[in-house]
Amino acid sequence: MRFDRNNWQCFALLAAFFNALIGVFSKNIFSLGMLPSHVAFFKCLLAFLLITLIHIFDKNGLQKIIQHAKAWWKIAICAFFGIFVLCFFETIAYSYSMVSTVVFLLLGASSITTFLMSYFFLNERITFINLFSFLLCVIGLFYIFNEKSVQLASFGSVLAMIAGIGYGLFLSFTKKLDVSTNGLAFLWWFIGFGMFYLSVPFILNHPSFPPLSSLPTLLLLSIVPTIGGYFCVARALAFGDASKVQIFALTEPLFASLMGFVCFGELLKGTQLFGAVLILLSIYLAIQYSFSNSMLEKN
Repeated sequence: MRFDRNNWQCFALLAAFFNALIGVFSKNIFSLGMLPSHVAFFKCLLAFLLITLIHIFDKNGLQKIIQHAKAWWKIAICAFFGIFVLCFFETIAYSYSMVSTVVFLLLGASSITTFLMSYFFLNERITFINLFSFLLCVIGLFYIFNEKSVQLASFGSVLAMIAGIGYGLFLSFTKKLDVSTNGLAFLWWFIGFGMFYLSVPFILNHPSFPPLSSLPTLLLLSIVPTIGGYFCVARALAFGDASKVQIFALTEPLFASLMGFVCFGELLKGTQLFGAVLILLSIYLAIQYSFSNSMLEKN
């Protein structure tokens, strides 16, 4: 079997790690005076230009892009939820809340959305292990929310949860519409549509060029979490169920918490630590179950 089919879990974990960098990079750019709506737009613009450049130097690049043209409307729907709703609201949320808080709330809303969509919309088979892992995640998130430092009613928290719903719908619609997510050609269309959607709030909110001092971090934001993150999610979705990919995505808050502490001194407190342990346990169960299934299929 191909590497991707046996190891989609690796791509899902890599996507979680790359996405955990979004908050760190975004907060650094905010400190240089850029508005959140501008950051969201320019990271997609740079990512789109980089992918276009790659296809220019690929002799089959144009052909690969054309092959995805017939599914443009499906990709447009996925991009609306996966880039506009996710990136726009997540980026603004980072300007109001801690990195770890935003990511925990985002993934909590996303996991609930994906689980419900997988059962009612995608008709995926929900096993006992899937259900138990999901419940552990929810309980873990409850303990994280129970910490007094996390205010669910705050503006940043609401934005984070809207972004999470968008991410869950993106995962679900990608599977439901049977979108071919293989290769960078898919990302060319996907990020291109996302850039178009994000240009609207950018234009409406005093458009301007980013300061030169922000370009290195903005470029990193475009390459690592934007291109790298979406590429890994796309590869994971090509061979894994949306609900299972979502469970692996719940590692992102742990990566984000570590980076938030290293970069900004943001630290998990009280019940948040217990909640993080429950989420780790749920991920461990999901990983063990997925690898066991892979071995059975292989034999």
